[in-house]
Amino acid sequence: MKLIWPKHTILFTFKVLIFCLAVFMAILSALVYLPLKTPLKMFVVLSGSMNPVIPAGSIVMVEREPVSIQKGEVITFIHPNKPLEFVTHRVINVESQGNTAVYQTKGDANNIPDQWVVKKEAVWGKATFVVPFLGYLINFAKTKLGVVLIIALPLFLIAASEMTVIVKEIKRLRQAKIKLPQLD
Repeated sequence: MKLIWPKHTILFTFKVLIFCLAVFMAILSALVYLPLKTPLKMFVVLSGSMNPVIPAGSIVMVEREPVSIQKGEVITFIHPNKPLEFVTHRVINVESQGNTAVYQTKGDANNIPDQWVVKKEAVWGKATFVVPFLGYLINFAKTKLGVVLIIALPLFLIAASEMTVIVKEIKRLRQAKIKLPQLD
């Protein structure tokens, strides 16, 4: 016996999936770009300096204020020369300068260490896990075209589809000569 899915079931499933995708992208974008005070934060990795462990376009989840940072761990920190930019690199050496720890870092794909040391105060946190390539979608979603294509268009299509269902039902009721309730 061949199973045939009714057209309305497939359409409904498609609408639910599109709606869930739009909501997921909106929430994910908010978690990446809003300055939320959470113990974990997502960062989009823009360069290939950490290839192959963290490819360009990945999202890295960073644990805020880790207890300790050891040699070999991956950290996200404020770029010493660009205070609005974050860098995610591996710690290759831990030293002390006075009462505070400083970290020498290097991207896995780079041939030489970074030309600076990172003070403990500049460390945002320690990388806990990575979702490869999802950052490309997040970065696209924050553009005007991305908002339209990933969030607004699917929601518009769902609304338009629902409007056609409503119009068809009204026509069916009129043809059946069923009196519709009047709005006052």
